[in-house]
Amino acid sequence: MGESPVARRVEDAVSGAVRALGLLVEDVTVTPAGKRRVVRITVDRDLGDVPPLRPDASERSGNDGIPAQASVPAVDLDAVAEATRAISEVLDDSDALGSAPYTLEVTSPGVGRPLTVPRHFRRNVGRLVRLTLEGDGDGAGQRVTGRLLAAGADLVWLRPEGSDADQGGRPKGAKAKAAGGSAAENEPRSYPLARIARGDVQVEFGRVDEALLADEGDGDERDGDHFDDQED
Repeated sequence: MGESPVARRVEDAVSGAVRALGLLVEDVTVTPAGKRRVVRITVDRDLGDVPPLRPDASERSGNDGIPAQASVPAVDLDAVAEATRAISEVLDDSDALGSAPYTLEVTSPGVGRPLTVPRHFRRNVGRLVRLTLEGDGDGAGQRVTGRLLAAGADLVWLRPEGSDADQGGRPKGAKAKAAGGSAAENEPRSYPLARIARGDVQVEFGRVDEALLADEGDGDERDGDHFDDQED
């Protein structure tokens, strides 16, 4: 979220209008640009409270023995444009930015943004991600790459893929056990969010991914779809 006092005032002012559209404010930055200021606001889908997941047999419902979850549609350009209009109206009627002119840029999260909280993982179910694990003894700093199958408030499920799939966050060569106790290298495994230092979406050039294309917008590796609103 916004770190400066001005960014926090902007966030407070626009959050209600954004939430009314089924979105939430992901980040706000306010940067001086000559006599103007550039206000950049990132919005994302409001997923509400992400429910917990547990590696418990009573809660497994998918074919792989994990909770079944559908992918979350990306925030498209129409939604970003609608958010831009709503935010612009609010800022014009508020004193969050004072009297100085500004340029408003509204964007959706791009694939380059790290996954740090439960809703970040939930919105990327179905994608290939790389987890950097914290941790205990020999497992510290290990990485695992795999297909994100489900994500909750305290746990994510991954089917390991790629060159580091055999590690699973453990020393190379060690048998990595899945949540159900299987040592099969490509079985789904659960990872506590408390042990994930960072998550990153992996770009798959050989796979047609409509959500990914929507996120990439005009090719900016940091931001997704965006809409600029020039203010006088």
